[in-house]
Amino acid sequence: IEKLEPIISILVQVLANASGVGEKSIYYDLLITNHGLSNPETVSSVTFSGGVADCINDVDSSWDRYGDIGLLLGRSLKESILFKERQILKTEETIRATVVGAGSHTADVSGSTISYTEDTLPVKNIPVLRLSLEDELVNPEEMSRRIQNKLEWFVSDGELPLIALALQGEKAPSFKEIQRFAEGIALGMKPIWTMGKPLLVIIESDMAKALGNSLFTYLPEGHPIICVDSIQAKNGDYVDIGMPVAGGAVLPVIIKTLVFN
Repeated sequence: IEKLEPIISILVQVLANASGVGEKSIYYDLLITNHGLSNPETVSSVTFSGGVADCINDVDSSWDRYGDIGLLLGRSLKESILFKERQILKTEETIRATVVGAGSHTADVSGSTISYTEDTLPVKNIPVLRLSLEDELVNPEEMSRRIQNKLEWFVSDGELPLIALALQGEKAPSFKEIQRFAEGIALGMKPIWTMGKPLLVIIESDMAKALGNSLFTYLPEGHPIICVDSIQAKNGDYVDIGMPVAGGAVLPVIIKTLVFN
């Protein structure tokens, strides 16, 4: 920790400088990514986003819990001049990882062959789990096993968030194939929907209506579902799905892709 303290001190000073607080660091111009505010001294309130925002008030975790300096930086910020000179506002959504904001957004629509439960919409910032083509070809039991294994990627602090399952699907699937997909997906995503969360499926092929209707038969009666097609999403993406438009026939979809890993 002693070796990290000088680095953290510089970062905290530069962050304070960005809000017009404190003596300007010699590293300010080096670290700022674009340009500073025109009149930072007029800033009255400050908010934080990203992982550090969640670390500022975390006083119980070990400093290296996340394998980085996030907790040390958050705690140092809270004790800095920035918190004394500016009003710090708490944000409802921190998006946890700042990198989520460094990406490209693709807007699209899915309609006519979709299935959804309207009171589940809108949904926002849902991480995507994409099945491989190999995963899609196996029997329902094996498909469900592979899905549940991959769901472990998303567990954070012992909790599993709402996940959107993405797949390619088939262009002209038979009823038997649709039933195979539905059974494998429903069983695989059981850890999600047994928590009362909606089942969210994104398909490239035009089969969401049939698949959605089949999925309903594997879920508790009235359980919420969102099944859209003609949308491409991959691992690492995040998806927003808005309220229905065009008389309920169309759902607006935004796929957010990270620029870098």
